[in-house]
Amino acid sequence: MKNNKKTWLGAMFTFALVAIMGLTFAFKPFNKENKNINEKATTYYYTGSDVAGANDPANWSSDPGDASPCGGLAQIPCQVTVPTTIDSYLEDKTDQDVMEDTNVSKRPFE
Repeated sequence: MKNNKKTWLGAMFTFALVAIMGLTFAFKPFNKENKNINEKATTYYYTGSDVAGANDPANWSSDPGDASPCGGLAQIPCQVTVPTTIDSYLEDKTDQDVMEDTNVSKRPFE
């Protein structure tokens, strides 16, 4: 009878330990990288007419207006969606960096 009681207590202890570990690892811990998860990303449209100036925030607008459709012969930037402002996105980029960024859609010269 004593062995059954020890077996039952051991099984219950193991079950409780597994349940506590499961609850511990079930929740994703909060970290600084996740704090901006609710911020809305913004799409900016390139208003310039050539590659020169692609790194200038003044050449980008969040208003699509009569923006040309992206695609075709990719020669100048078209649009980009960023989780921050266009200023901070372009802060350390050159025109070439913008053109090489895979997040930037491109369009042909008009």
